[in-house]
Amino acid sequence: MILNDLGLKYGTDKSTINHDYLNRVYGKYLERFRDEPIVLIEIGVGDGGSLKMWNDYFTRARVFGIDIDPQCAKSDTVFIGNQADERFLENVLSQTDQPTVVIDDGSHVAQEQIANFGYLMPRIKPGGLYFVEDTHTFYEKSVVRASTNPPKPMEAFNFFTGLAADIDMRGRMWSGDYERNLIDPDRPPPIPPFAQYISAIHIHQSIWVFERR
Repeated sequence: MILNDLGLKYGTDKSTINHDYLNRVYGKYLERFRDEPIVLIEIGVGDGGSLKMWNDYFTRARVFGIDIDPQCAKSDTVFIGNQADERFLENVLSQTDQPTVVIDDGSHVAQEQIANFGYLMPRIKPGGLYFVEDTHTFYEKSVVRASTNPPKPMEAFNFFTGLAADIDMRGRMWSGDYERNLIDPDRPPPIPPFAQYISAIHIHQSIWVFERR
């Protein structure tokens, strides 16, 4: 059964019911892991339909979910907590082992998206993938919850697009920075922190994919 058929079976909006992420994106990137013993963590569980879909799609994967809503705790594979809480995420990883795939379909609040990406991306297995769903919400004020520290305009968009510079900056390690070296040959350019972890970024309609170096 193809991935979208499973998505329809379990009623997830990742399927052609709504976003069509399964046909357009997930099927393309996840097929190579289908029979591998991977760990997949999905942030944002809802009714659990997509977790059931992943369990059916992969033959050897261990699938876990994260959600802030206690009503989503329907099995011991779902952890309840804030996706931006590093202590919580550390506890999750201590029980799941190192993930190969992380899917952020959680709050869509910029600070939380940025915080859990910053913690989890470096901890994904080399060659793994990090997905950020519903990226059209980068531009929507309606997803900003009441907060004493509301996100800045375009905060998530600016952060994630800024990572493209990290990838290019790593290129200086191979090709060097010719113009800067002419000025100060003894001072190499700084390499941004995410440069060592991200090998590629793929932007699809409403879903972005980050490859772990």
